[in-house]
Amino acid sequence: MFESIDIMKTLDSIRANHKIKIQDLVQGIMSRKTYTRLLNDEASISFYDLNKLLEKLSIPFLEFSLYVVNSIEGQFPMESSFFLTILRENYQKAYDEFYPGVMGKELKTIFGAKSVPATIELMLYKLNKQSKEVSLSNLHQKFDLKSILESRIIDDGISGILYSFVYLVGDSERRQIGNFIYKVIFDPSFRHYYSYTEISKTIIHVTGILSFTLLDSLDDEELNRLEKIVIETLDYQTKFRATVFDHKIFRILYQFQKEKNLENDFIIFSYISSYLSVFEKGAIPHKLDVTKEDMIIFKNYLKEGLYQQNTMYEGMLKHGKIW
Repeated sequence: MFESIDIMKTLDSIRANHKIKIQDLVQGIMSRKTYTRLLNDEASISFYDLNKLLEKLSIPFLEFSLYVVNSIEGQFPMESSFFLTILRENYQKAYDEFYPGVMGKELKTIFGAKSVPATIELMLYKLNKQSKEVSLSNLHQKFDLKSILESRIIDDGISGILYSFVYLVGDSERRQIGNFIYKVIFDPSFRHYYSYTEISKTIIHVTGILSFTLLDSLDDEELNRLEKIVIETLDYQTKFRATVFDHKIFRILYQFQKEKNLENDFIIFSYISSYLSVFEKGAIPHKLDVTKEDMIIFKNYLKEGLYQQNTMYEGMLKHGKIW
């Protein structure tokens, strides 16, 4: 994760861009020698001194934090690329192209700190390079699931960790994760601290959906919670449209309703149309798997313009319910 030297390099870059002399910046705060020691990673900067230096530069702390995040992301692009490729379920591409860049390395970025180590275990299981039991054991060694489920603070890393756990645990822990995420979404006492709000909130939503759809069986209350999470997810997606995540959501819902003999034609339509909307080559590793009957539904909706008569996702909801 970020260290004092990362902060100092970013700070000094801003100072240089503003054409401010070191002596002028540090006056009344610290000596030039101390500043140089900080810049050479011979000491760590305190929060108090950092705030004083930012005041001299007229930069709010939050703005500076985002600047540091972007600066680090730019230096270590492999970490985010690996994580986002895992989310697209393109495990082989993640392993071949990005895993060598993160394996055994000191991870520095927001996603690198927690999400990458967690999804490495998921990837190795999905590629049959280690058993589910080994991946789950390794994941438990890296992260304490019990502590996470007792936390009231949610950040970018938590979303990636829970996303990995939900695929690897059994139904008992999966239910715990689902009920926890339900509270994360709807209980205002939880505090959310994201650097990548849209991506991390979407991962939370997707994990919540998976935690119920992956169960062997659901009772009425669990189905009700699933529907509420789906509705909240779709509402959020009207604001944040990422076609790959859009397709992932509808693929999960499509497979779930097929397995459970549920029916919502708009899910079928959205699943197919979301697949066709992803233009990036290789972004979706799997082929579209639908029945002839599904394609007839899709074509009829296109022909009759039924989908266009509704605002986004409106037709999918049935009086506040999905099924």
